[in-house]
Amino acid sequence: MGSGKRTTGPLDRVIEFRGGGQISITDKAFREFLDVLSKLNLFDGMTISEISEICSKLWMYRYSHNEILLEQGKRTEQFFIIFSGVVKIYVNKGILGRPVEVAQVQCGGLLGEMAMVTGRKCSATVVAEQDVKVFAGDKALFDELIETNNSFAENLKGILFERDNPKAARQVPDHYVPDDIEEPKGPISEPSEYESRTIFVPRMSKILSMDTQEKYQFREMLKDHYLFDRIPKKDLRRLISTADHVEYPTGEILIRQGYLGSAIYVFSEGRVSVRASDERGIEKKDEVARLGTGDVCGEMSVILSEPATASVVALQRVTAYVISREVFSALVDSNEEFANAVYALAMERKSVQLEKKSPR
Repeated sequence: MGSGKRTTGPLDRVIEFRGGGQISITDKAFREFLDVLSKLNLFDGMTISEISEICSKLWMYRYSHNEILLEQGKRTEQFFIIFSGVVKIYVNKGILGRPVEVAQVQCGGLLGEMAMVTGRKCSATVVAEQDVKVFAGDKALFDELIETNNSFAENLKGILFERDNPKAARQVPDHYVPDDIEEPKGPISEPSEYESRTIFVPRMSKILSMDTQEKYQFREMLKDHYLFDRIPKKDLRRLISTADHVEYPTGEILIRQGYLGSAIYVFSEGRVSVRASDERGIEKKDEVARLGTGDVCGEMSVILSEPATASVVALQRVTAYVISREVFSALVDSNEEFANAVYALAMERKSVQLEKKSPR
């Protein structure tokens, strides 16, 4: 269980923190942690006595700024519940394969439970943003709670389903099935998981030829865009020569929300509507922007290999220079300076997204 040490007894115990010296856990601190746990969905339906017994079996660690709690691609034998401080979640993703911040978690946050359930390697890296105190348990305790505590098992299933991970939820064993609830018949649909891994490819009217003037226009559009203004001339020429000039009809969906984008679009003619909502599909979406000649879209889905956060629909006949996912990936692989610029952009845009999502 790592380097932490503890004495017996749930209240007046001495813990050696992984990142620091020894500290005495007072009755007040223990009661505060009980209060934190009692408000978590994972512990719904449990008595204070049950929660207190679980707490007495946990270890306590302290991590300093930038220390790693969990590392993507490595196995862990621990799960964590944050007591104080904030951690950041990073995932190596997209064509860059570099860490991208996807979330921040604070007091009451649960970490490592997916690895406990599935037995797989960690899917993300967790780093202390500041000094962090956590309570941690090992896999033996986690398995014991699933097997012996019905509330814990059912609450865990609910959390996994909310995270669109029904496969992991089904690995949590059932304790009972009430008589008045029928078992589902046939396969269970998993649209969210399927959509997030599917590349959406729009239809096209036709591929247009590019004469010298159009290639010049395309080059000037790219040079004016922050994503492409650092590309050396030879790479820019290669990008232009491998891109397609494509025509799309009125009403065509170029990018569909919830699906991976197939390309980056640089519009040369016409207007498109950017529509986003919490709903999947194209109907009843709120328009958040309109794009036209010289505008670029689809780059974040391609860079991070993430589902698009909005749909893009042609309001009229539209033509666009189309840079495929494969062409863009090859450019990133061959040019380190460009890769670094793309990575910096991805970090900036991701930070803005997380800021918008964080509670005010």
